[in-house]
Amino acid sequence: MSRPGRKRRSDELLPRFGEIKRVRASLSIRADKPRSLPPERVTMFSIDIEGELTEPVAGTSQFSIMVYVNSTPVVSETGVPSIGAVIGIKPVVQGVIDLSPSEFQSLLMMASTGMLRSCYLCITKPRYRSARIVTADFNSRTVDELDE
Repeated sequence: MSRPGRKRRSDELLPRFGEIKRVRASLSIRADKPRSLPPERVTMFSIDIEGELTEPVAGTSQFSIMVYVNSTPVVSETGVPSIGAVIGIKPVVQGVIDLSPSEFQSLLMMASTGMLRSCYLCITKPRYRSARIVTADFNSRTVDELDE
């Protein structure tokens, strides 16, 4: 039990800016046979965003975020509300974020036109090599331009 007026360690937020160096897209199509249901076709489109954070997280500056489409993205209700997760810290900070189809289309347009230059992430303090992504902001301005 924590003391009144004192934040729990897992609630501490770490704001980080990142310079985007590479963007890759992936399309995956497969046949699936759920139990007691007819076979179905499953399609997954994702964007992998790689770059370098201006300030390290647990000693790691390189990051890779996989963003994918989810028709009904939700905000996590356990602990700190979040839109995604950090699933690994070393050797690269690895994150996953699901977006609605319209959000994904906007990000895909920015990526395909070369406008994706920087990001801002706010994550919880990592614990056991994982964390929650509370905020993700993708921008056409560079990190230096954001400071202006």
